Amino acid sequence: MKLFGRKTTGAPPVNEIDPAWGDEQARTLRAELARGKWREAHAALEGTRGNWDDRQFLVHVLTYDLPGRPKWLDEWIEAYPQSAAAWTMRGAHSIKWGWDARGGGKAEAVQDDSWQTFWSRLEEAEADLYKAAELEPDDPVPWTYLVLSGRGLEKGIPEVGERLKQAHARHPWHHFAFSQALQGYAKKWGGSHELMLDLARQAATAPEGASVHTLVAEAHVERWLYIAGWDKDEASARDYWFAPSVGEELRAAATRSVWSPKYERPRLAPWDHNFFTYCFFRVHDWESARRELEAMRGILNPSPWSYVGKPVDLYRVVRERILKGK
Repeated sequence: MKLFGRKTTGAPPVNEIDPAWGDEQARTLRAELARGKWREAHAALEGTRGNWDDRQFLVHVLTYDLPGRPKWLDEWIEAYPQSAAAWTMRGAHSIKWGWDARGGGKAEAVQDDSWQTFWSRLEEAEADLYKAAELEPDDPVPWTYLVLSGRGLEKGIPEVGERLKQAHARHPWHHFAFSQALQGYAKKWGGSHELMLDLARQAATAPEGASVHTLVAEAHVERWLYIAGWDKDEASARDYWFAPSVGEELRAAATRSVWSPKYERPRLAPWDHNFFTYCFFRVHDWESARRELEAMRGILNPSPWSYVGKPVDLYRVVRERILKGK
């Protein structure tokens, strides 16, 4: 029995991704939707009017892994045709459904017929999301997904940027909208490394305590992935994280967000802590990595772990190394 040493109860082992992000309401609603019961989800989403981060969270976790095309999505809209939340849910699902057809690999690996299905489903999503935006003009969540569909439909950087501005105007520094724009600005989607990193550094000017500061961590993961996966430059990928500026930017971003007393741990917090845990592990900042590992509370998201392997297996390796400090 150890009498001294760091307690690790805040960094439990993980056996699976938690699609509900540790949220009991989300877990209950997901179970109801799996049985085709959508009215509880409708009431929950209607109750988020004005609390757009909660609406974003629920739409994300409730559409995350829905198989196929559930018929209750159409039933919901037929029952509540004036509900922006209903149209947003179906639009968000259509994007996820489209990406199911495309797959998550590089463009050259996608079959021709898969492209057609992908684009068709994204176009259906856009129609639903614009309808949602019309019904509830103050809601930024449809615009978050329009940023994503705009990227998939290759609308171009100016259009992706305009959609981000629409989300930002409704909810300044809306994190998920900026995350989707970051992907759209990335070189792999027709942007550039400079555009992507500039967007992340613009987010660094957000108010203290804002979740969007995590965009800095997301951008560094994307930049490193491009070196490793597209440039195939193993030496540069290995050295990327050890540039002093990378660690400095990560610590500054954490200080302004997850480490700030003004950070109120939103329901989207697992996203932040997963990214910071992974990035601090990569730069070998063991103290910061342990802090973020504990803040994860054992809630494992697919991102960023799935980018480089099987999330649970990678998390186990990372957790062990962080706790050992090497």
